Amino acid sequence: IPKIVCGNGLDITKEIGRETIQNQNLFFRSNDGQFDPDVLYRVGIGDMAISFHKNRVSFAIRKISEKQQPQSEQAHANKPQIPAMEYLVWDITFEGSQTCFPTGVENVPSVYRFFGNGSSVGRLIELHKKIIYEDLYPGIDLVFYMDNKKQFKYDFIIKPGADISS
Repeated sequence: IPKIVCGNGLDITKEIGRETIQNQNLFFRSNDGQFDPDVLYRVGIGDMAISFHKNRVSFAIRKISEKQQPQSEQAHANKPQIPAMEYLVWDITFEGSQTCFPTGVENVPSVYRFFGNGSSVGRLIELHKKIIYEDLYPGIDLVFYMDNKKQFKYDFIIKPGADISS
């Protein structure tokens, strides 16, 4: 793991925790302009990105395409070839749910920086251990998280008195 040193020479590697650095992509990142505006949080797991929106969750898996580049693009022999990518994308919507926004919970120390929108300094992006859709249905929450084996999981939390028949 690389040493993280601030501009003033202070080594902050131990302060933020090596596990945070190693597993940063397994935390849910809040959107501070680095994603499409309708994405509120995102997590990357290998070649999959999971995005959390108002009332829906989107999954996108990418892979290198087996299709060949068009001949006109291959004509530039000195130019390195960039492989074509294919994407499989699907959404899960919550039919009949209340209007619900995801919320990041259990903040973790963060060194994730976003250097977009003309920023030369970058901004720290909040990282969370869980995403919750509170009261997705009356008395029912939906929580997304990573388990101890770094597997993507979700739980429906049913509160006492919630009607699950509808």
